[in-house]
Amino acid sequence: MKRESIEIGTWNVNTMLKAGKMQETADQITGSQIQIVALQEIRWRAYGTIMKDKYLIYYSCNPNSTGQAGTGFLIQRLTMNKILSFEPISDRMCKLRVKGKFHNLTIINIHAPKEDKEEEIKEQFYEELQRIQDRVPKHDITIIMGDMNAKLGKEEVFSQVIGRHSLHNSTNENGEMVVYHAINNDMFVISTNFQHKKIHIGTWTSPDHQTVNQIDHVMVSKRKMKMIHDVRVKRGYNCDSDHFLVQVTIQQKLIVASNRQPQNTDGTINQTKKRK
Repeated sequence: MKRESIEIGTWNVNTMLKAGKMQETADQITGSQIQIVALQEIRWRAYGTIMKDKYLIYYSCNPNSTGQAGTGFLIQRLTMNKILSFEPISDRMCKLRVKGKFHNLTIINIHAPKEDKEEEIKEQFYEELQRIQDRVPKHDITIIMGDMNAKLGKEEVFSQVIGRHSLHNSTNENGEMVVYHAINNDMFVISTNFQHKKIHIGTWTSPDHQTVNQIDHVMVSKRKMKMIHDVRVKRGYNCDSDHFLVQVTIQQKLIVASNRQPQNTDGTINQTKKRK
């Protein structure tokens, strides 16, 4: 029996302010099997929707200025009618709900503060994430993915929520915050659960290419973790970023969302605003 699956991904694109960068990024995805990609560091202003012939971008950025953070989703054209809703939350967080054959998917796209940020800023970020997650419908499969700026190690004490194939041996402070969020929400960090060569595990490289870290991650509801069949870095995709695209294979089929929220004439959902 043929296994039904979908491909989604997460990618810190570094910026989309550069001329041609949006199309360059989209060209990488529209020629692939990846249906939905969570994007970080878009760096636009406000929130809204951009509709093109082959793809759609939802974005959630700083309401007052360009050049800061920014998250969003790039969705292939054939997948657009499977989208139930999009919710812009902040320049570091947004949410997409997708119609699945057996269970709907709620994908929360996050860009966590860096390791050297103040403790208070990090705590506020995870408090907001918790508020958003608490509103997810009970029977949805929750997937949290994005640039978590977190190194996860191989400590036995964390083995209940971390796979055994992390690139790193020790968990840093940001990694511990990821772990505690997973524990509190009965989730599993599935991005460290598959055995691959190092080039298919490291998600970020330093400018001199001498240092590679695994800091982009994927968490999923523990009760549905077996639906994730693979997570790996795809180095063949290039949009001039220091992060690599992370691809996630899910045993699930998306179907047309007949009860999806009505769109405005500009294609937006939830009355999102156009980028200024």
